[in-house]
Amino acid sequence: MAVSCRVDFRPVIAYTCSEHTGRLESISATGCTIRTGQHPASWDALELRIYLPGLSSPLRVDHATVTWGRSDAFTVEFLILAVAEQ
Repeated sequence: MAVSCRVDFRPVIAYTCSEHTGRLESISATGCTIRTGQHPASWDALELRIYLPGLSSPLRVDHATVTWGRSDAFTVEFLILAVAEQ
């Protein structure tokens, strides 16, 4: 499903608490594509907060793995969703 909304992401294991922001390009039950100038490496583990329209709080993904990337976007596979998000 194509939708555009804000996505905040950061590494699961980080030596710094750097958080980045992008725009959701598409989303499915198993993953999503994020458009951003930040370039996490393939197989990096990320935490995501997806601000979907109509929800009062962000969709929380506690663990997603980067599976593909290009210069302006990357795709992740959801591995661990918060219980309330499932």
